Amino acid sequence: MNSYHEKVKESIKKASQIYKAYQHDARQEILKLIEEKGAITVTKIYKTLETNQSEVSRQLKFLRRANLVNTERKGKFVFYSINHPMFDKLIEASQILEEVLTD
Repeated sequence: MNSYHEKVKESIKKASQIYKAYQHDARQEILKLIEEKGAITVTKIYKTLETNQSEVSRQLKFLRRANLVNTERKGKFVFYSINHPMFDKLIEASQILEEVLTD
């Protein structure tokens, strides 16, 4: 059974990974584009941002691991969309953390 300290450590590690995934300029550009389009493929992302496919795929991997984007396969295409419930939780957690840190 995990001790309280181990649970806290794991929670902080996971939260850190989520914030790290979000706090990156390229990933924020990708998220902004996904938000604007609603659902979009890797090809549309890299062509719109005028970058290469491997870089976009690498950044999307971070976003998927942090559960910040959803994926949906339609035929041979994978569409990415914003995971709004996760962002709602992230905003709520950030607000709580801000309150705790300002006390």
